[in-house]
Amino acid sequence: MLPDRMRFDLHHYVDFRGDFDRPESFDEPSGKELAAVLADALARDGIAIIRNEGVDFAHYVECQAGISTIELMVGAELIDGGNDRWYVQPCRKRTFFGHKQMIDTDLRAILLSVDGALRDCPRVSDIRWYPSFDTPEYLALMPRSDGPVPESDYGSSLHPLIRFYWRLNQVTGMITHPLGIVGFFILVCGLMVAAPESGKVIASALFFTALAFMTVVPFVLSILVSREARRLSDG
Repeated sequence: MLPDRMRFDLHHYVDFRGDFDRPESFDEPSGKELAAVLADALARDGIAIIRNEGVDFAHYVECQAGISTIELMVGAELIDGGNDRWYVQPCRKRTFFGHKQMIDTDLRAILLSVDGALRDCPRVSDIRWYPSFDTPEYLALMPRSDGPVPESDYGSSLHPLIRFYWRLNQVTGMITHPLGIVGFFILVCGLMVAAPESGKVIASALFFTALAFMTVVPFVLSILVSREARRLSDG
C-alpha cells in the first residue's frame, strides 16, 4: 500500500502484542475487548463513538472527530494460539456515493488518542506503527515508528526494495486509473490514424509493458522482498 504522494506525516497502521481473548476461527469477530478499551479512551479524549460492532473477522469502532467519520478496524493479526499480535487500522466511512471526507487533523487526533490508549493499557506491549498495512514480509523491511507521527527522516531510511515497491504502486495506479485508461485508448487511436502499421507495434509494446508492470514485476519483487526479510530475520 502506498501512502499518498509518498508522504510520511502520519502512520496509519499499528500492530502490537496484546493479552486479549482470541476467537477460535474467522467466523467469530476478533478484537471485542480491545475495541472496548479503545472506545472508552477515545470518548475520554472527546471523540464521539457512533458504533462499536463486530463484523466478519474484526471489530469496527466508528468515531467522529471534527467533520470526519472514521472507522477503526480492530482485530487479531492471526487466529492462532501461538500468535499474540493485534492491529488497529483506520478506514474512511463508506457511503452510497463513495467515501466520506477524512481530514488530516481529525485523523491525527484519532490516531494520537489510539496511541495513548495502547500505551496506557497494561495488557499491550511492543507497539509498532507503519505507514499503512502490508504483508509481514514487506513490513519486516519497513522502519518502524514509535507513534503515529513518524520521525522527520523516516522517508530517507526506507529500504531500497520498499522504495521501489511504492514507486511501482504509483506507476500501476496511474495505469489503472480511469484517466490513464482513457489516455491510453486515445493514444492508440492517434497512433493507428497517424501510422497504421508502426502504430500497431507501438501500441502492442505499450500494452505488454503495462501488463508486465502489473504482473511480472510485482511477482519478482515479492520474491526479492521475501528473501530479504528472511535474511534479516536470520541475521
